[in-house]
Amino acid sequence: MNIIKYLLLASCTIFSITLINAQADDSTSTAILEILELLDEEEKAEIVMHAKSQRDIAPQDELYWLLANINDSAKTRVLKYIQRKAGSRIKPKAGTADIYWLESSHDFGIIQEGKYFIHEFEFENIGKVAYQIQSVEGSCGCTIADYPKEAVPPGGKGIITLQFYSKGKKGEHTEFVTILGNSYPKNVSLIIEAQVR
Repeated sequence: MNIIKYLLLASCTIFSITLINAQADDSTSTAILEILELLDEEEKAEIVMHAKSQRDIAPQDELYWLLANINDSAKTRVLKYIQRKAGSRIKPKAGTADIYWLESSHDFGIIQEGKYFIHEFEFENIGKVAYQIQSVEGSCGCTIADYPKEAVPPGGKGIITLQFYSKGKKGEHTEFVTILGNSYPKNVSLIIEAQVR
């Protein structure tokens, strides 16, 4: 077992070095390497196993292929990474609200099964157009959201309250709540994580 693990980790290192050497100035490969740094060794090894079975992936498709072949835990970290990298460069379109979220994810940590856990996500309308939330949809029935029904004016603040019910949810959980409104981007995802025991 240790030999297999060692070989996988060595393969991952070779895979990364190959990408660096082959396409050092390719932004797609750079993004892949940055994403690989976010993953733990098991997840890297999992990707390498998939990579060995693939041939002739075009450079522009490597990032998409990588994201399609990593597990949910890694995808969550990649999403957070992308939000941090892109958040400051997203500019609202004309006629849309410009919303600043104080945070877009929350980890409850280790929690007890069968209880309610609540977290508030705060936001501020920093643009010139009132922000109207049209709908809020959770990735599972265990997540309930409360949100402002009235438009939040420019300069105004609001709170999205998420309630996670842990009954029958033992194990690790990552849940998404998607908010649809007149902001740019139109869909905003809030993430909650928990390890239920």
